[in-house]
Amino acid sequence: MLFDIGMPEMDGYEVARTIRSRFAGNEAVIVAVIGWGQERDRELGRAPGFDHHLVKPADFGALHALLGSLPQRQHRHEADPRHDVDIPQKAQSI
Repeated sequence: MLFDIGMPEMDGYEVARTIRSRFAGNEAVIVAVIGWGQERDRELGRAPGFDHHLVKPADFGALHALLGSLPQRQHRHEADPRHDVDIPQKAQSI
């Protein structure tokens, strides 16, 4: 999940905290997308449960590398053919 820190009403920090507290044990990867990249900003993101930190504008290469580094997991619906979706060939290479 990618969250901008500066969202209205509920900022990204609060969203991350809520996800981590309500869904304890969930292995979702949460990424902060923020306009600041100092170490202090990264530390602020770790406390509520962000796993990674991207500085805006997020570099596509960095995002691609981050996604590629995540462990492959089988989604619950993959075992159920009713949820199969045809992905256009062009989109598969992204």
